[in-house]
Formats: sequence, structure tokens, C-alpha cells
Amino acid sequence: MGLKDKWKNLKEKAPDEVEESMEKAEKGAEKAREKYKENFSEEARSNIESAAGKAAETVQSGVDRASEKKRELTGEKLIQELLQRLEKQQEYNDLLASKLEEALHRIDKLEDEVEQLRKTH
Repeated sequence: MGLKDKWKNLKEKAPDEVEESMEKAEKGAEKAREKYKENFSEEARSNIESAAGKAAETVQSGVDRASEKKRELTGEKLIQELLQRLEKQQEYNDLLASKLEEALHRIDKLEDEVEQLRKTH
């Protein structure tokens, strides 16, 4: 497998693998909560559930960062920014075209007036 293939494989599979890991972690946390409900006091269970919740938040944060990195690696983010810039450029071009049309119309009108003045003098 060449470097290009490895890079493509990384871009495609990394976020999916992180998501799978997160799902496994969540399932494991749920199983742990069930076991602890059977074996520990309410206070201990509360502490464990709090820790499990923090762990899930940490995993979610990792998934979010991995997804953002995937967007950067695949160029999705760059493409979105480029499309936004192109849209703004199109709006600017449309404005310039309408101003140019107005100016050309005024020039035509002035040329007609100059022509009329030449004919009368």
C-alpha cells in the first residue's frame, strides 16, 4: 500500500473508527453503571455516573475534533470557504456589471447630447 493509499485510508476511516470507539465506550459505561447499581451505594453510584458522563463528554470532544480534522484533511472546509468567497465575488461582479451598464448608458446619453450640440452649431 503506497503512501497515497494510506493517506486516503486514514481520511476515510479515522472518524468512523473514532465513532465506533465512542459507541463502545458508551456501551461499556452503561454496563458499568448497571453493575455499580447492583453493587454500590447511591453516593458511589453518583460518583461513578459523574465520572462516566465526563468520560463520554471527553470522547465526544475527541470525535468532534476528529471530525473537524477530517473536514480539513478532505478539503471539505476549504471547499466551503471557497464557495462562500465565490458567492461574494459573484455578488460583487453583479454590482460592478450593473454600475458599468449605468455608466455606459450615461455615456451614450452624453454622446447623443454632444452630437445634438454639434449639429446645432
